[in-house]
Amino acid sequence: MDFDAAYHRLSDPDKLRNPGPAHQVSNEFEDSLLGIERMPEEHFRFISRVFSDAILLARPGLEYLVMALYSDKEKFSDAQLNSLFDGIERHYDLVQDEALAYAFFDFVSRAMEPVRALRLLKKTLAKTKNRAALSGILLGLDILRRSDNAADKEIAALIADAENKFR
Repeated sequence: MDFDAAYHRLSDPDKLRNPGPAHQVSNEFEDSLLGIERMPEEHFRFISRVFSDAILLARPGLEYLVMALYSDKEKFSDAQLNSLFDGIERHYDLVQDEALAYAFFDFVSRAMEPVRALRLLKKTLAKTKNRAALSGILLGLDILRRSDNAADKEIAALIADAENKFR
């Protein structure tokens, strides 16, 4: 996979509102991982670059890339997963696309250990300033609430805080 060409297709200003290029790049990314046991560093650098770009975090279609990551999550090293989750925490307030927000926190809530996922959700809720990002946080909290979790009261309180944030 040519990562520079893929990045330029995603950031093409004439196609930023079109989810097609993101879907295509996501398919290429997923196909490039077929038959590979561990996530190559060049793949990881690519997704880190994409998910730290404020312009791309507003484009439709990137949720497909997150879904590809989820389907290959066992290929990540612990260090890569930690770095990915740290990046989501750092850049989540830039997310402007609701489908991407849902995908991020669906991934976080299912792939991260519940205590750490809850901590990440709390931090992002505190700094979120837009409705699209808030929607993803609510989804993540709901997923954690439905799982076997000892922090049900804390999750319920966070959901109430999130629902009141933009009233």
